[in-house]
Amino acid sequence: MRWMDCNVSSANGQNVLKLPSFPAHSVAVKYATEHRCGVRVRGPNLTDAITGTDPLKDNKPLVTCRPTDATSEAHQTSKLINELSETMYAILTAHPINVDRIAARKNPANCVLLRGCGSCIDVPSIRQLHGFKGFMIAPTCIIAGLGMTVGMDILNVPGATGDYQTDLMAKGKASLQALRDEGQSYDFGFIHIKAVDDAGHDRNVELKLQFLERIDTMIGYIATELAEDEKRGEVEHTFVLTGDHSTPVLYGDHSCEPVPFTVCHLGALSPDSSATTSWYSDFVTGFSECAASHGVLGRFCGSEVMGIVKRYMGIL
Repeated sequence: MRWMDCNVSSANGQNVLKLPSFPAHSVAVKYATEHRCGVRVRGPNLTDAITGTDPLKDNKPLVTCRPTDATSEAHQTSKLINELSETMYAILTAHPINVDRIAARKNPANCVLLRGCGSCIDVPSIRQLHGFKGFMIAPTCIIAGLGMTVGMDILNVPGATGDYQTDLMAKGKASLQALRDEGQSYDFGFIHIKAVDDAGHDRNVELKLQFLERIDTMIGYIATELAEDEKRGEVEHTFVLTGDHSTPVLYGDHSCEPVPFTVCHLGALSPDSSATTSWYSDFVTGFSECAASHGVLGRFCGSEVMGIVKRYMGIL
């Protein structure tokens, strides 16, 4: 891999990397969580119609970024990303930490896997589409970015790190505080939990079970508290629990199995509840892929989730 001249300067407190062949473009890199970072490229004639450089397998060389359509923007952007990848390699290899590691015959940390290219798009907000004013608790930056794109308030919760050290109960307490804040008038909250996915990637059965138990404890706390609010006649809450994909421990990566999904009125969980039974009701009492396969909802696409929830709530 060839070395390149590069210039790193400071702008608004962030490092800005300049590419020799693209003087009209700027690059900013910001740490996210664990081994992840965000890379922002600004400049004319850019597109997200490109592939990445991640080979997706260990002990493989980086792949070449390529355009995914025939536009001049895609061709230019792929060239920029390849130069960016090489420039990052040059900067990291020359870093004092890596110089010391190489001298000590250790592997240097000298590349960034560029993948998941996306651009900020103008889409209707959650409020415009569904009438909900929403917040999101998601330390994982890519999820938070999606929430911001659809107009959700991103709540920063101390201790919620998105990794194995994350404080799940802090997320639960912050969500309750937000829902109870009359000044904000939130009627939709989204809590994202990442660590259980990491345990699947690490093929760690024990750790995955521990996080599932911790998630269960957090959910029980939220459900109990909101059910108490309902008893006081404050508001009726609808609770939704699901995942975005499966990460089997035996496989150690994402797979294509359908994920379980449940929706309920929290007041209906009480033994003495007089809540009206929805036509969605069934007799499934567990939350797993196998249990959900016996549910009344059957299989459906993710794009149908909000419609299902709103029909369950009786507002669609």
